[in-house]
Amino acid sequence: MIKWQRQGPALVGTIQLANSRRGKVVLTSSASGASRGVMAVFPVAGGQSVTTATLDDCMNELTPAQVTAILCAQERAFGSGRLPPLEAP
Repeated sequence: MIKWQRQGPALVGTIQLANSRRGKVVLTSSASGASRGVMAVFPVAGGQSVTTATLDDCMNELTPAQVTAILCAQERAFGSGRLPPLEAP
């Protein structure tokens, strides 16, 4: 389960890839557009910089539960569907 927190207009949660690499997933908008409103951010060794990836780039390294949690949170926070709004601190 991903614990979501609001940071300005975005939602941020911690993810762990299949190779044990940890990072943050950032939701910024609905799933429309080229980036689909989702970016993953990973620290680089030494902690001085980060790398980013689209959801498509790291899809094979996420569990199905994580992908579902990300897409549902995105719809609840930014979509126009019938899911209840996401309450994130």
